[in-house]
Amino acid sequence: MGSHPAHELATVINNFLLSFNIKNKLPAYKLRTLNALQKCRTEYMGGHIESCEDCGEVRVAYNSCRNRHCPKCGAIEKEKWIMNRETDLLPVKYFHVVFTVPDKLNSLFLNNQVAMYNLLFSVVWDVMKSFGKTKQ
Repeated sequence: MGSHPAHELATVINNFLLSFNIKNKLPAYKLRTLNALQKCRTEYMGGHIESCEDCGEVRVAYNSCRNRHCPKCGAIEKEKWIMNRETDLLPVKYFHVVFTVPDKLNSLFLNNQVAMYNLLFSVVWDVMKSFGKTKQ
């Protein structure tokens, strides 16, 4: 019926999550997400029988995790969500702005999320206010 990619995120999670989590102590919400992605469309999620009316082929289709981060099922829902949001956009010019931090700060952010994200958004707010005052 369908072809599968040569490499899947679930395989990477299966192979590395345990050792990665031992070293990095992921928060519970991140573990829940990774566990959902790991189990998506597997026996663990349960399934149902699909049959082709034309050729009679029967197969088990495993249920998806429906997590928005999942490349197997969340990507489709994300695209639908984006298409639905397009009707909400105002008919004006706008800028899409992305703020990032250097990779070297990742562990600092991971271990001090509230303080670091408050600081980041405070700086972002100041930058956006000054950007809004500048005539483009």
